[in-house]
Amino acid sequence: MTEAIIARGPRAEFEMEQVIPGLDEDDWDSDPIIEAAEMHGAGYNKEAAILLEGLIAQDERCIDAWVHLGNIAFGTKGPKAALASYDRAVSIGEQSLPGSFDGVLPRGLVDNRPFLRALHGLGLCAWRQRRWDAADVIFTNLVWIDGGSTWTALECLSAVRARQRWTRD
Repeated sequence: MTEAIIARGPRAEFEMEQVIPGLDEDDWDSDPIIEAAEMHGAGYNKEAAILLEGLIAQDERCIDAWVHLGNIAFGTKGPKAALASYDRAVSIGEQSLPGSFDGVLPRGLVDNRPFLRALHGLGLCAWRQRRWDAADVIFTNLVWIDGGSTWTALECLSAVRARQRWTRD
């Protein structure tokens, strides 16, 4: 697959604009997304979800809040519960792309990461639910749009194409 990407040649690079309501750009220690992720990591899922839902209530374009809600749901209730959050995040991201987008969204551009995480989460949901064709499409798209950082997506794609059951590391 990497050969096909290289053969395709250069494509336009795009960086999304990350929306985080209430973030003080002069005080990155006050990032509510990081705070919610740390709460989730410590097992305070309800509190993290409340914080994330509050961000979405302020501005539903906060892709990262949707992604982290998906992460919480995926870890506690499984892929069926997480699917709607990841799907919403991907939908918001797709709406912000230029018409007929055929470029790349490098992970190295920080504001692209929430959308790339949303696609990855959506792919994991499809994979875990054994929706092989959907998972293949999602991970293939992820490899194509994040060409410089494709290792994880390629590993997932390889496992999906081999019809390997999803396992958590």
